[in-house]
Amino acid sequence: FGKSDLLVRACAGSGKTFTAVEAVKRFGHPVIFVCFNKSVQEGLAARLPPDCSARTLNSLGLEMMRTTYGSQIDLAKTSRIVRNTLFEDRKFPRGSPAAKAFSAACRLVSYAKSQALDPRFPLSSPALRKLNERVRELVQSGVIVESLGSQWLSWGIMRCLSRCLKDKESVDHDDSVWMPGVLKLAYPCYRYKAVVVDEYQDLTPAHWVMVQGCVSDLAKLYIGDPYHSIFNYTATTAIYTDSLLAPIPHRLSLSTTFRCPQSHVRLARKVNNEIYSTTDAREGMVVDSDIDPRDIPHGSAVLCRNNAPLLSLAKKLTSIGKTVYVRSPRLRETLHNLVDEWDSGGEDIALWRWAEDRARPLEKRGICRALADTYRCLVGLSHTYGTSEKVREGIDKTLSPNPGGRSITLSTVHAA
Repeated sequence: FGKSDLLVRACAGSGKTFTAVEAVKRFGHPVIFVCFNKSVQEGLAARLPPDCSARTLNSLGLEMMRTTYGSQIDLAKTSRIVRNTLFEDRKFPRGSPAAKAFSAACRLVSYAKSQALDPRFPLSSPALRKLNERVRELVQSGVIVESLGSQWLSWGIMRCLSRCLKDKESVDHDDSVWMPGVLKLAYPCYRYKAVVVDEYQDLTPAHWVMVQGCVSDLAKLYIGDPYHSIFNYTATTAIYTDSLLAPIPHRLSLSTTFRCPQSHVRLARKVNNEIYSTTDAREGMVVDSDIDPRDIPHGSAVLCRNNAPLLSLAKKLTSIGKTVYVRSPRLRETLHNLVDEWDSGGEDIALWRWAEDRARPLEKRGICRALADTYRCLVGLSHTYGTSEKVREGIDKTLSPNPGGRSITLSTVHAA
C-alpha cells in the first residue's frame, strides 16, 4: 500500500474498515480517506492517525468549489434552474401533468450529473446516450407525460446542465461532486501520500471523474464489495466501474465474515460464492416461511429491501395490539402526494387499480424501483382502507412518528 494502486474486495463483516485503518497506520505517511456519508467519516476520523484526514466525497468537492470560485450551498439550485429554463418560472397544481414533468426533469438533471455529462461536449459523451435512453424509458413507463416528447426533454436537460455549470457561485448536493470533475479541479493534496476510497462499488461516473482528477498523483486504495451495492445504480455504471478498476495490478480479497452465523453465510453463498464464515461461528437459523407476527417481540427490528412488505407487516402487527414504528422518512409525504394526484385527475378507476397500473410497467422494465415500491404501498393501503380519505388516515396512522419505548421497528435496509 502506498507504492501503487491497490484494490481490496471485502465481503460484509470481513473487517474492511479495520484493514484499511491498519494499512494507513503501517504506511506511516499522511493519507486522505474519502467515504460516502458523515457518520462513516466521523467514525474514521476518530480511528485514523492525527496526520491523516477523513472526508466525505461531497465535502471534498465542496471545498474545491469554495476555494476556486467562492461557491455557497444552494439546495434549491437545480429545481430553480429547471423551473426557470423549462417552465418559465410557473408553479403547477400538485399532481398535474406539468407538475409531474417538472419533477421528472429535476430527476433527469440529477441523473445526468451522476453520469458526469459535460454539456460543453455532449456529442462525444456516452453519458448523453444514457440520458436519452433514460428519458425514453420514463416516457414509455408513463412517469413522464408522453405528449412532452423525449427529444424536447433531452434538449431541455442539456440547457439546464449548461446553466448549472455557468452558475459557479452556488452548488447543490449533486454539483459538489459533478462540477469539480467536469471543471477538472484539483484538490491540494501536497501533504498526503495516498488516498483510500471507501465503498467503491457505489461510486457513480461523476464520483470517479472527481476522484481520478482531483487526487490523480496519489497512490490509491479502493475498498468495497460489488455484492453489497446500496444505491443500486444502473448496470452501465457497474460496467464503467469495472473498466476503471481493470488496470489495477495489486488485488486482495477478504472473504471471511466475522459478523454472520454459518446458516446465513450458506444462504449468502447462493449469490456470492466468495464469502465464508469463521470456523467458530455459531450455527444460527434461517426460517424459510412467513413470520408469524405474534412471534415478533417488542424491541425487535425487522429489515426488508422494500417498503410495501413492511407496511403489510405493520398492519398485521397493529391488528394484534403491538406498537410499531415504520422508519421511512419521506414515504408518508410521497404517499399523500400520490393520493392528491389521483384525486386531482378525476380518475374513473379505483385508487388501488390506478396505483397497480403504474407499478406494473415499472416493475416489468426494472426501472424506478423506488417509485414502483411506493405504488405497491398505495395498492396495499387502498385494499385495506378503501376511500381516499380513509387511505389518508391510514397513511398517517401507519407512518406516525416514533412512539419510543419498546416498539417494533420496521425499516428498509437503505433507511436503516
